[in-house]
Amino acid sequence: ALAEADHTIKAINDTITVYGVENNMLGDFEDGIDRRGSLTPFDANMGPVRPIKFAWGTRDPVASRADSQDPLNDPDDINYYDVGNNGDGIDSWATYRLDIDPVQDWSGFSQVEIKAAANLSYECFVVDATSGRTSLGTKSGTITTLNLPGSSALVDEVIAIELRYYESGITPGGSDRQHLHHIRLVP
Repeated sequence: ALAEADHTIKAINDTITVYGVENNMLGDFEDGIDRRGSLTPFDANMGPVRPIKFAWGTRDPVASRADSQDPLNDPDDINYYDVGNNGDGIDSWATYRLDIDPVQDWSGFSQVEIKAAANLSYECFVVDATSGRTSLGTKSGTITTLNLPGSSALVDEVIAIELRYYESGITPGGSDRQHLHHIRLVP
């Protein structure tokens, strides 16, 4: 509520989501589907993409920060999605985008670490408000560490990080599932 100068009380209906960052974590997906994330095909030539979903790593079917640090006995919660190849022979792509708001300065960091299932390869981009999109490289694997650009001008107003999945990396007519465990910055 807001108290006006004339002593009237006015309800405030605006809401904002504030994401606390711990251990330089950009997204750890422990609270369910991260609303900052989106998955979109580039064009109609991209095989089917399915909505982002959530899976929990605890014995209880709820989002939980109580996950242990022992992934073999109690794995962490994830966001997951499916990306397909429609078999038309045109190599299109789909992009998972994690929006960063407010804008962040990553010039004090050297790398981005992405923990994801190893079944899909991706090209990772950092998106700067002024400099635009910069590729960090193409990787696959359970834990991938990518170097941030050497020029601080490319990462001093970061608004998003993107993972691009190309159809050519998926069996024609098939689809693959990506499990995202976390995305974090490394000093």
